[in-house]
Amino acid sequence: MNAEPVSNVSPAPERKLPGEDWEHHDLYRRVREAVGSLPVYFRTETRISGIMATDLHNLNTVLGATIEEQVVRALNLTRSTWDPEGRYALYGFVRQPQTFPDVLLRRIADRPLVAAFDRGQASSDGGAVLLKAAERAYGLVRGLAGCLADRRDPGKVRHTSEDLIGQRIFGIACGHPDGNDADELAEDPIHKLSTVIEN
Repeated sequence: MNAEPVSNVSPAPERKLPGEDWEHHDLYRRVREAVGSLPVYFRTETRISGIMATDLHNLNTVLGATIEEQVVRALNLTRSTWDPEGRYALYGFVRQPQTFPDVLLRRIADRPLVAAFDRGQASSDGGAVLLKAAERAYGLVRGLAGCLADRRDPGKVRHTSEDLIGQRIFGIACGHPDGNDADELAEDPIHKLSTVIEN
């Protein structure tokens, strides 16, 4: 009885390239082109020194992970080259280690981020939110107000020195150098938020 040897080795995978009739073929083609330019974008903090070239195989995992991370980073940075129409705006490249493929285009958002400027209660001074966080950390407005003597009659004061200084500082920082638009800014939701001084 001649028994054939049993092999537990899986056959080599076949490489099947997508056909031009595939709905994502243009994306596939543009990503392949982008991959060719990726080394220009690679940046890594991995430094290797004091090792012999014959021992580089021992660094395979570290080097592989670094390359995969850089491929993901660079592909996401070069989105305009592989998705110029924004058809895949909800997708991004991610690294999935220990699996094949290592780099995958995956849906990363449930809904698109939509910026609309047609709201009545909108503001063009969104950067004031960051400025407010910095002011909160350093106490600039409170410090300046503490340096000034407020000689107004306390019974007639509607806005504190801190409120007035805060309004002026945030107005100037947001591109409103003149005090003549204070009434308009008083209705701006970002300026309302930024000029509130916490106790």
